This record gives sequence, C-alpha cells and structure tokens, in this order.
Amino acid sequence: MGHVERNISLEVREFELNMQINAISRAIKLLGRDGTATVDEIIGALANAEIDAQYLCGFEDLSKAKREKKQLEDELVKRGFATIEDGNIKLTNAGKDRADVKLPLQIEATLQ
Repeated sequence: MGHVERNISLEVREFELNMQINAISRAIKLLGRDGTATVDEIIGALANAEIDAQYLCGFEDLSKAKREKKQLEDELVKRGFATIEDGNIKLTNAGKDRADVKLPLQIEATLQ
C-alpha cells in the first residue's frame, strides 16, 4: 500500500508543480515583467492577487515558504521554462508557451 500512496503523492506534487509553472509564466506575461522581476516578486504578485480576489489558490502560503520558492525556481530552470539572469526570471520559448494557460478569472482580473 505504501508504494501506491507514494506514487499518488508524487503525481499530486507533479500536478501542483505544473500548475505553479503555468501560473508564474502567465503572471510574468500579464505583468509584462519578463526578465525584469525575480521569482519571489512574481509569486508575491500572485499572492497579492489571491488576497485581492479572495480566491484561494496557494500563492499566499507559497510566498512565505523560502525553500519551496527556491525549489520552484530550480524546477523552472531545470525543465527549460525559464532562465535566471541577474536574479531575474526570463521565460524561454517553452515558458512563453506555458504563459498562454489562463489563470482563474478572478486572479487574471487582478493582475491585468
């Protein structure tokens, strides 16, 4: 049973990670901040949008989790969706493709 639980846990984490990558990519596009903001700043903008929209999606908690933010930044780079230049995140072509995945309407509205 432990093996099945571990696989489900890994699948849930992978799904969550993909959603976070999409959200960060989309937020960069909507904010016009490609190459001019840190991952921390983008997550902060998403957290503020979540608070303003009163729409819970996890970025407020993520904004307070230093280790998880660093892991997310590392995954963005490792998976080829972004590079980090002078501390700022810059989307690759693959990351720009992910930026077309829309966020919940409430979050999109507060970021635009």
